[in-house]
Amino acid sequence: MQVIETQWTAFAEVILKPAGVSPDGVQYKELKRAFYAGAAAVFFRMLEVSDSEEATDADLKIPQGISDELTAWIAELRAGRV
Repeated sequence: MQVIETQWTAFAEVILKPAGVSPDGVQYKELKRAFYAGAAAVFFRMLEVSDSEEATDADLKIPQGISDELTAWIAELRAGRV
């Protein structure tokens, strides 16, 4: 299962292709690197929390915080502000 690759492909199709970003270009390559870096950052942060035997209340709020942050960002994107 290639979850991140599937999401990247959908992103590239909806965002990059209409913008004329070539899959052979530097911009495409750099955007894919950034996309995967973001996925890795979130994934590894979630692993830190789930692997901890002494998760704090703040740690347990991380998934909801990520969800809230992404929901707000998507709203800003749809409104054309980001």
